[in-house]
Amino acid sequence: KSSTSRMNILDSMIFTGKAMALLTYDYVLNSQYQDKIVQYPPFIFLKFIRNASAHGNNFNLKNEDGEWKLGESEQVVWKEKIITRALHGRPAFNDFLTMIEMFLLAKDLSDELKNLDKR
Repeated sequence: KSSTSRMNILDSMIFTGKAMALLTYDYVLNSQYQDKIVQYPPFIFLKFIRNASAHGNNFNLKNEDGEWKLGESEQVVWKEKIITRALHGRPAFNDFLTMIEMFLLAKDLSDELKNLDKR
């Protein structure tokens, strides 16, 4: 018999990325940094990733009334990643963002929180 694992590693990576997005967003949003970081571009980017994570791993860029959350030409940018209306309904992990990139996004947020502590 083969000792090869039958575990689907892609599903595990998607689950881990979604969990990181949800936990990182909720932690920062409910912290003492909330008012200082809500306009920080990587946090705004995380908000959209968190939203996708909470909606079955698909970008949901419309509100409850069916109105767009982003303007027609509006972009939410982190590094080379760009969120636009074109991503509506598309998967966040692993198609748009990898689990490793989620770690890097969390690191960018952590660095900003450290900077806020120094100010």
